Amino acid sequence: MASYPKSTTRKLQIYSIDPALAQRVESLDISVSTLRLRHENELLPGPIGEYVEVIDVDPASGCSYVPVDLDRSEVLATNGLAPSESDPRFHQQMVYAVIMNTIQHFESALGRKVLWAPHTPRSKDKNGKTTFGDTQYVQRLRVYPHGVRGGNAFYDPERVALCFGYFRAVSNAGQSAVPGGLVFACLSFDIVTHETTHAILDGLHRRFTEDTNPDVLAFHEAFSDLVALFLHFNLREVVAYEMRRIRANLTSDTILAQLATQLSQGLGETSALRDALGSYDEKAKWKPTTPESMPISLTTAPHDRGSILVAAIFGAFVEIFNRRTADLIRLASGGSGVLPSGELSPDLVGRLTEEASKTARHFLRICVRALDYCPPVDITFGEYLRAMITGDLHAVPEDRLGYRQALISSFRKWNIFPASARTMGVDSLAWNQFGGNVDLDHLGASSKTAYTKFLTGWRDTVAAAVGEYSKQKTREQIYAWSEDLKRKLWTHISTLSTLDPSLTEELFGIVERPASVGKKAYKIEVHSARLKWRLPGEGEVGIKVDLSVTLTQRAILNPDSPEDPLTDLDDFDNPPGHIFRGGSTVVYNVDTEQFLCVIRKRINSPRRRREYLDYALDSFSRGVTPTQDDETRHNAFRHLHGAGAGL
Repeated sequence: MASYPKSTTRKLQIYSIDPALAQRVESLDISVSTLRLRHENELLPGPIGEYVEVIDVDPASGCSYVPVDLDRSEVLATNGLAPSESDPRFHQQMVYAVIMNTIQHFESALGRKVLWAPHTPRSKDKNGKTTFGDTQYVQRLRVYPHGVRGGNAFYDPERVALCFGYFRAVSNAGQSAVPGGLVFACLSFDIVTHETTHAILDGLHRRFTEDTNPDVLAFHEAFSDLVALFLHFNLREVVAYEMRRIRANLTSDTILAQLATQLSQGLGETSALRDALGSYDEKAKWKPTTPESMPISLTTAPHDRGSILVAAIFGAFVEIFNRRTADLIRLASGGSGVLPSGELSPDLVGRLTEEASKTARHFLRICVRALDYCPPVDITFGEYLRAMITGDLHAVPEDRLGYRQALISSFRKWNIFPASARTMGVDSLAWNQFGGNVDLDHLGASSKTAYTKFLTGWRDTVAAAVGEYSKQKTREQIYAWSEDLKRKLWTHISTLSTLDPSLTEELFGIVERPASVGKKAYKIEVHSARLKWRLPGEGEVGIKVDLSVTLTQRAILNPDSPEDPLTDLDDFDNPPGHIFRGGSTVVYNVDTEQFLCVIRKRINSPRRRREYLDYALDSFSRGVTPTQDDETRHNAFRHLHGAGAGL
């Protein structure tokens, strides 16, 4: 009997705009989109697949809902269930589809599979001291479509779970919500994408939930907003509709730049929860946001500060879109650059839509790729700009349309400047070409021996690991592979640190011990080790394979004596000060066996130490307790995303 080919894609319907907006007559044609997802052959009712487990229970009422079976023939035949605000099974389908869509875009940009943050079990010993077990692989992100009652949704890093809320809209709800009607966060494309991004980012950079400077939590918010915004442009019907309505003017009031409108208006607000371009004033008039109206030096709340980073990156996106479509506008306007009145032609709308979608995909890739070029701790907006520039430079050496310059110009406009860059030129902003490719002739005999031994061991270990990687078939095997590589790389780094501490500090920014403190060295942790595949640039041949490794250290800062040398954490059973971290991100090209760059955050930096203590003391004065240890590292994050705190 002849066999039939297996399906490689699964099509599922979603609300492309918030349900209340979808019910308007003028929005009917754009209310529903169909996402093309990878077909999971083993998808259990829930849905429960390789990445996601949807658990539809309502803790507030004790109610549980029948899980949807997306493999039923009648469901497959209709591209999933039709969108419905009242059917919990569609709610389950919606969160699954949007989460998997987000994952696919990340995996395409990163060149590897997404892994969730591992779980670290905790327990109390007989003296009441918290002890930590070995980290454990987490296969699935748990998703609760009706997890809380309230106008919110949040990522819970302790459970590695997404919780979506629902609530009754207030009596004076805006036009995008029904007064007294139910509003479900799980039916918002924006909210589901935003929270999924929090989970993915936590899996990549677990220390980015530690509130160590004003930019850290704001970055988490901004990055999640940016992914949601750029994925709007993957919904082609919505983009085409808006291109006609706003006549290709992406600096105007557009749903493409807005997030979570129904939830916000259901809570009594007059506009979307956030807008990358502007806001409505007290007279309900939309006005663009400017650096003067939201100065970064005076903006500290994470969501508000994150909006500045969003505005900077989205502004660069608009600039490139205008550049890519300038010829189309000239042709359509007879060379004047001003489109004639009346409806735009379908052909022009189609081309504008294509350019907007393509530009958004490029910017999303730039934003996601940059995560492999970020420092492992204490990130700032300026460092993220450098990460974007460096990652894009490695991926696309020839920047013909000026994506990198558009980003730099927009960051300059919003007064975001990297602290360590000498100029705002591309060559200055790109992270240094790694000093680890050293000239051995300039080293002393002992240093030369130590470095040669380290480099040989590193290269052999990485080469063997890359050969083993292709044999890993599951995400759990990839996780185990990474843990094994981390242990081996730790051995090489630690050996080099023992043989030549000064060389280790020079190359990697890793400090063995402060000169005047005790016997114990700062512990060196290989926090992550990840391979990524990237397409060749123009004139290059073959897929490029890079290894991104993050190294971290931790110590104690005593706020009563900030000038004292840092002390190792293990010297204290109950730390009297603040946990302070340093480390570096190392990017290594497997094919050339060359280190591409190292992004250092030195643990012995007087400037970093002073800035952190100033921020911590200011946080105390505002009633916020910065993270003190691993057990409470997510406190600030929970506060930011708990019920009623905002998305």
